[in-house]
Amino acid sequence: MISVYVHIPFCVKRCVYCDFVTFDNMALFIDEYTNSVCREIELVSENSNDKLELGSVYFGGGTPNLLPISKFEAIFHTLHNKFSFSQNCEVTVELNPGLENYQYLLSLTKLGVNRFSIGVQSFNDFELKQLGRIHTVEDSIELFKLIHKTNTNNISFDLILGLPGQRKKDWINTINNSLLFCPQHLSVYSLIVEENTAIFDWINKGKVVETNQDIQADLFEYTIDKLASNGYRHYEISNWSMKGQYESVHNKQYWLNLSYLGFGVAAHSCANHYRTENVKIINNYIDQISMGKLDQEFPKSPANCNVIKNDKFTEMQETMMLGLRLVKEGVSNNQFKERYSCNIMDIFAEEINELLKDKLVTWNNSNDDKRLIFTRKGLMLGNRSFKKFV
Repeated sequence: MISVYVHIPFCVKRCVYCDFVTFDNMALFIDEYTNSVCREIELVSENSNDKLELGSVYFGGGTPNLLPISKFEAIFHTLHNKFSFSQNCEVTVELNPGLENYQYLLSLTKLGVNRFSIGVQSFNDFELKQLGRIHTVEDSIELFKLIHKTNTNNISFDLILGLPGQRKKDWINTINNSLLFCPQHLSVYSLIVEENTAIFDWINKGKVVETNQDIQADLFEYTIDKLASNGYRHYEISNWSMKGQYESVHNKQYWLNLSYLGFGVAAHSCANHYRTENVKIINNYIDQISMGKLDQEFPKSPANCNVIKNDKFTEMQETMMLGLRLVKEGVSNNQFKERYSCNIMDIFAEEINELLKDKLVTWNNSNDDKRLIFTRKGLMLGNRSFKKFV
């Protein structure tokens, strides 16, 4: 089983915190870009020995709901031609509020979309304006209602914690308002100020004040406890789901260090012991795909700008680092042994003993398996633990 990510890099306007590969005022490239994505899917899939089965498909951005339905149809047609969809394949489209259209959403569901992720970010209009978002709180509410009208019952909210000047009562308001709508899934990301973003310049020039890590930690701990008390399962550091089948199948593919294919500008793939990255400029992407050939080793693409073949030890390190993100599951020793023919402690005894001594991780013994998981302290200091496996 493999997962597919399709990057839709177009935006109405870049947000002030965004360092993703996205572009505004470039809608004129949509037709050519879509054709290139379809061609890349064809080229990469043809290099596989078998017709692969998809466990999940994820359209991310950017703003995927800027893509016309006809372009979604073209991509889905290509995916169905080149892959088989599993019976319960999770198909997600990210949506940015402010572009609400019921018929558009209904058309997506008819194509097979069964999960939507809404970029709510905040339930405070001042914060949304500060972030450079094009939508209001009311737009998020309206989009949620329209999705429900399509009978889609798997909706995720994206929220950002630790905005400049954010008060605890503002964050509590955002969490409480989110809970009023009972989304099946919540993703909560701490604001990371990256270079080459508008907000980085604002902070350097003293226009806004960055929220310190202690305040962010306090807000995060509040979030953990509040969501738990409302029946949400904290299954990954930044993600919560209602009990049931609402954990993100697609994102768990990443955290379990399993195979996935990325299509589009700046997309990443991980399969057949390779990690690949595509070029970040739309024109370059289109040009390289147009000159592409079928004679490359899977999952290489003509659009690649970086290709790394991982050795066994590197893959084991990645499995540890990514797996620890899974709050309840952690890293299974049985699964590790099945995959690498050795126990976790055979390879990482020194690193794990240090983490155990610092009470950042613990062993959870259940069902004849040992799982290495974060303690509450480790959850708050995740980066300190991840560095042990890099």
